[in-house]
Amino acid sequence: MDFSQELLKKLDSIVNNWVEVVRQDGQLESSRELTYKAVLDGLPSVLRAIAKILSDSENGAHQTIVEKSLEHGVIRAKQGYDPSEVAREYRILRQIIFAHLESDLLQGSTAQILQATRIIDMALDEVIGRCFNSYTEERLQELEKLQSQVNLTNHELTRLVDT
Repeated sequence: MDFSQELLKKLDSIVNNWVEVVRQDGQLESSRELTYKAVLDGLPSVLRAIAKILSDSENGAHQTIVEKSLEHGVIRAKQGYDPSEVAREYRILRQIIFAHLESDLLQGSTAQILQATRIIDMALDEVIGRCFNSYTEERLQELEKLQSQVNLTNHELTRLVDT
């Protein structure tokens, strides 16, 4: 069975379901102020990259998933998410992907089910790791900018006090 095609067929319903659950989740405070598009940002690309890995016919699928997950981490950092919110979003995504693919997976052989499950889990773990990496980098850059601003303000205040 080609589970990649099933994932692609269900991409819109997975994405819509995920955005709905994320926006209603009481523990994801950062998503409450965002538009549908802002919550959605980057997710369809991540799912398409997972489908490429599942199809096993696309060279460069791993690089695509790395790039898309790094972009998603930067987006979430700029949107003010905290790390636990990012992790929760991906936990929800994992549950929704498997809920949508369950009937398709059950039509495959045991070996096919295990292989597809491992690939999806591996891809999501890679996405989460890369997303956290870029998220952390973005936050560190923000802190460095703030520290620079504080230093400039401190120098200016010292100069004003000395005059």
